[in-house]
Amino acid sequence: MFKSSTFVAAAFCNLTLIAPAQQLRVVPPSAAVREGNTLYNAPFHLAQCRLQQITKGDLVATRPSALLRGLAMRREADGATGSYAIPARSIPRVTLTLAVAATTIASMSQDFAANIKSGATIVYDGKTDLPFQPAVPKPAPFNIRFAFTRPYFYNKADGDLLFDIVCTDTVTGYSGYWVDGCETRPYGAFWMLGTSGRLSSGRYPTLSLDTTQSSQQVPGGSLTYAVTGLTAQLPALWWIGFSSRQWGALSLPFDLGPLGAPGNSLRTGLDILGVLPVRASGSTFRGEAVLPLPKDPLLGGSGHYVQAMILDPAANALGIVLTNGFESELGIPYDFALGKWANSSTATRATSYHLPSRPSGVVIEWDGVL
Repeated sequence: MFKSSTFVAAAFCNLTLIAPAQQLRVVPPSAAVREGNTLYNAPFHLAQCRLQQITKGDLVATRPSALLRGLAMRREADGATGSYAIPARSIPRVTLTLAVAATTIASMSQDFAANIKSGATIVYDGKTDLPFQPAVPKPAPFNIRFAFTRPYFYNKADGDLLFDIVCTDTVTGYSGYWVDGCETRPYGAFWMLGTSGRLSSGRYPTLSLDTTQSSQQVPGGSLTYAVTGLTAQLPALWWIGFSSRQWGALSLPFDLGPLGAPGNSLRTGLDILGVLPVRASGSTFRGEAVLPLPKDPLLGGSGHYVQAMILDPAANALGIVLTNGFESELGIPYDFALGKWANSSTATRATSYHLPSRPSGVVIEWDGVL
């Protein structure tokens, strides 16, 4: 059980330290375990397309240089677009080129040629069969894979990494083959999960998050959680978990009804556990906890889950009441990539891109010696 916010911050920091050296690296890092926060119709939803994307080199390679052997994308799995299966698609020719970027993300040109500095290498060129994509829980697997026919040596000191993908086809219309993307956002996103159990008072406690300070919803800020609806100063606990599907061998959510607490469900694992101070607030009582966020930009886009428990012996046979859960996703305060594209395989200039104030790119899993 933690006794101070410092311990919570240290636990979050450890998330970025336990990963071993790897041959696969997802950009942005948070997308390794979470769905990206936007989606892309380029390059595969469009009948023909040229997409160029600049990615921060530090996020691709952990060393001064890297040998890239392949990359993978994944289907969009969120919202309405993620709710339907995507038919397989065969594209007569896909050409993938890697190069050192001549510009930064902020100064990327709509002129494709102006973005290429040096080392342009065709690493894949041929007919491509995109797989059938069933509707799956987010995030989807990285199963749109390109194994390079020629490895690419990337030196970070030369500049950021650029990839250029051209899809040449004779069909018209749109295929529905949207891929996962992610964008810079200076604020977080939050979702309430499920409902609370009933207290002996007959009331239902509510776990909420203070969302009025959007600038605090990023690494270096803090999140304030509160439990309201209490009519007595009851003991309470709160915890942070990193999954809403599984906690060890336990599938989530886990119904506590058979154990004597009907209407209560465990919605995340008790990965970090602490006491929730409960104090008088007018005619009722309120529990409040502040979660400080380490100032590590790589935590941008990461997510966690929070739930609380009130000890109320008269509420049920188990003597506990669980609140609703809360999912929190931190904002991404840094520019990690920028994609620009055109609805033509022969285009020399981009005609589409996301908001300049929120640069974005396709979520990519890089394969190689990184």
